[in-house]
Formats: sequence, structure tokens, C-alpha cells
Amino acid sequence: MDPIRTRQAQGTTLINAQKIHDVKYATKLLPVGVLASALDFFTSAPLADVTYDNYANGGNLVDSGKEFTIYQVGVQLTIGTAPTIVDYDLLIGRCVLALSTAQKEYGRFPILLLPAGGGLAAQSSQVAVAATAVQGVTNGMPTRNGMFKLAAPLIIGANQSFKATLYAPNAVGFPAITLTGTTYIRILLDGVEQRAAA
Repeated sequence: MDPIRTRQAQGTTLINAQKIHDVKYATKLLPVGVLASALDFFTSAPLADVTYDNYANGGNLVDSGKEFTIYQVGVQLTIGTAPTIVDYDLLIGRCVLALSTAQKEYGRFPILLLPAGGGLAAQSSQVAVAATAVQGVTNGMPTRNGMFKLAAPLIIGANQSFKATLYAPNAVGFPAITLTGTTYIRILLDGVEQRAAA
């Protein structure tokens, strides 16, 4: 891979000088109760809070004059209100994420394969495991090296439609998932954003 030059000839097309490493992400709060069989991410307007969402607008990762190349995908689970280790185990073990762009599905991936790094990981003082023990559980320790690397990078052009859909069991195969606590789930798209020189 060519080194990224920070100063070179400025043009009006997409050039190497205008590449940055970025992570696009969308977050949702999963409520208590039966989990919907399909949840779409990146389709609605992002919240103004950049700690919650980071993408251009509803249905688009990047806007005019840019493109985003996705190299790897991750799923992060964080505590809402009193989720249990069973909630996390069901979400990680039974849900599937699909990526779709320009009305075509790129692929479906079990959440088990899309960790924020390392699979199920427990820490202290976050998630109730039993009445006398409290543990924190997430879909792997966060590390870029632990994310799922795509077999071929996926290039998303300016204003090109994009969405990620979380599929949960609908009781035809696995039983439907009933969450006992709320959980935040964030879809992470790790890659490179490229833009025309300003």
C-alpha cells in the first residue's frame, strides 16, 4: 500500500492525499422484551451526538465528493439497563448481520464472527450474572485486530445507498429472543474515507 502523503498536487478528483482512516458506525438501543426480527442501521438520520452515530445521512455513509472503503466489520454491545449474560449470549450466538448496498446484499454474517475483538469477554461491575455476582460482558475486547476482515473490501460511493440489517430469530428455527434488560448495539465499519481536494 502506498504511504499517505499529506501534501501533494491538489486536484478536484479523489486522490491519495485525501485519504483518512475512519470508522463509520450506527447505534441502537434494544429495549426489554421480544427482539424485532429485523432492525436496520444507517437508514435514518444520524443523531447529532458523534458518540452514537458517525455517517453522512440516512441511507448514505458518505456524501457528495467522497467514497468509503470498508475493510472490516465489528459489532459492539454495551450496557443499557440491567442486561444479563443470557441476553448477550443470545444476541451474539443467534443474530445475523446483513450488509446491503445499491439494493444488493453483500453478505450475511453471524454476529459470533463479528466481534469488537476476541469473542465473549467478561469484566467486573457491569452486567448481572447472578444475585450475588456482577460481571460485564461484551462481544469481545475492543481491538481493531479482532474485527472481521472482509474477503474483498467494499467500496461505497458518494450518496450510494447502504444499510446494515440485524436479523434475529423469528421462532421458526431458534426461539425468538426476549431481552430482560436494555442493551446498546453498535455496528462498526472500519475503513478508509477518500475525498476530493478541498
